[in-house]
Amino acid sequence: MTLPNGDATWRGYTMGASSDLAALWSPTEGLVGLGGPPRSPKDNPPPERLCDPCVPGWAVLGWRQITANSMAVLGADEMDDLAATMVDHETIDEFVFHDARRSASDLVVFAVADRCEYPLDALTHTQAEYRPSLQWLAADPTIYSATATTQTFGGTPVAYADLTVANAGNLASPSGRQWTLSITAHGAVTGPYVRITAHDEAVSWPALTLTDGQTLTVDAQRRSWVGALRVDGLIADDFPNWPILQPGSQTVRVGATTGTVSGSFVSRSSWT
Repeated sequence: MTLPNGDATWRGYTMGASSDLAALWSPTEGLVGLGGPPRSPKDNPPPERLCDPCVPGWAVLGWRQITANSMAVLGADEMDDLAATMVDHETIDEFVFHDARRSASDLVVFAVADRCEYPLDALTHTQAEYRPSLQWLAADPTIYSATATTQTFGGTPVAYADLTVANAGNLASPSGRQWTLSITAHGAVTGPYVRITAHDEAVSWPALTLTDGQTLTVDAQRRSWVGALRVDGLIADDFPNWPILQPGSQTVRVGATTGTVSGSFVSRSSWT
């Protein structure tokens, strides 16, 4: 279900325009940090504790500081519920919001909670009306489609499949969250690979042999596994990272050097 413009959810708590003062943005300050490009790490170095294993070390896209100051929250129970979502400062979670300028569908940033503060004043004591200020931090600055797109291939096992993958956004993100993958072997399979054919950007496992029914899985941290066994993928010599989905449509070839496979390719559009 698409959120109304001006609404957002964090760990199951809805804030914004349609919350009827349960958690309403400040009319003058609103929600800041999602309406433009990320902060430059050169001019605005991120806090030392801010890290994200899904973002490659060489990526210099920046980071995001998302703030909502002087919100209006009506009711002590509502304030307790909101504060409870901000206690865990280590776990990366989805901050879901809507921005019709970017997309007709909901968008998401992966962030950690950083601050939840509110004054104890006459309004809080007499009317249980709170004015909290909230902050989230995102080491992965990419704004993604909230819902990922899954494409399956090899209903009848194939040597390779050419998938048309669309990135409806304006950013080619290096983050592992942009795509994940699973490849299942049908019979003996050697040398699984993923390649964006237009740019010859590729990752492959040339020394890997899969037996019938084994699955190679690539997760959002760019780790690849066969069951509980970690295996390393090799990237093309002239490209510094795994294949990246450019804005627009591209052909992604998934297959193996020998043998036949099936599987799924999961992707998200990405914006600045």
